[in-house]
This record gives sequence, structure tokens and C-alpha cells, in this order.
Amino acid sequence: MKKKRSLDDYYEAYAQDVYRYLLFLSKDVETVKDCLQETFFRAYLHVEELSDEKVKPWLFRVARNVWIDYKRKNSRVHPYDGIFDQEDTKALLPIDALLVKERLQTTLTHIEQLSDQQKQAIVLVGIHELSQAEAASVLGISPGHLRIVLFRARKALRQKEREIEDG
Repeated sequence: MKKKRSLDDYYEAYAQDVYRYLLFLSKDVETVKDCLQETFFRAYLHVEELSDEKVKPWLFRVARNVWIDYKRKNSRVHPYDGIFDQEDTKALLPIDALLVKERLQTTLTHIEQLSDQQKQAIVLVGIHELSQAEAASVLGISPGHLRIVLFRARKALRQKEREIEDG
């Protein structure tokens, strides 16, 4: 019989991913800390009901709902706080590290110009590697609708890249 994982195990396994997702949504470290604490408090309330294979998308859905609640209560959004500052570029030459950071910043700027749903779909599937079904569940949409959202988001990002190349 497989041992049931504890909340500590879930926190250890998923807190960083949930933290980065919340940071992408809110762009404010203090907000992220509050929302992360609330997310795992809610997980604590339901830890007995969680199944190991579904816990990560469930935590993302809870984190998203916590963030939406927080956003409703505090109707202001803070400026971008450097989501990619921790990118590991130490092994690169300084000029290459600068180019990587600049490229990441450009990509983030392009993602920020997408609709809220497109941004979240790109982050959940592309960065946090949730399956399309899991990401659709987090966003509260059907997997078919998620595929459409992702297609349009990727198309918009490719268009922005072409505009830069054509300069």
C-alpha cells in the first residue's frame, strides 16, 4: 500500500512552482507570499482528500483562485518585479548572459501584451509544464478551448518576433 503524502511533502515538491506562477500573475513578492501562504492553508484543509497525481494542477487552481480573490480585494496591480532575475546565466560569457536576459525580458514583454487567459495558458503549459487538460482545469475552460487559446497566443508571439526581426 502506498503511503499518503503529507502537506510538507506537497509543499516541498510544488511550492517553488506555485510561487513562480503567482509571481507571474501578481508581479509583487509580498502579494505572492500572502497568496502562497493562503494556497497551502487551503491545501492543509483538504490534504486528506488530495490524490498525488492530481495535486499539482489542483494547487495551481487554488493559487489562481486565491490570487483572483486577493486582486478583487486589492484592486491595484504592482509593477513588474523581475521574474527572470534568478535565471542561471553564470556558466555563460557576460555578453551571452546579457543577451539571454534581454531575450527573456523581450519575451516577457510580449507575453504581457497577451490577454489574461492567453498569458496564463502559456505560463501553465510552457513554463510549468502542466498538461493541456490540467491547464484547462486550472483556468476553468475545456481542453479544446485551451488549445484554441494556446494557438492564438503562440501565433501572436510569433507575429511579435517577426516584427522585431523585420525591424
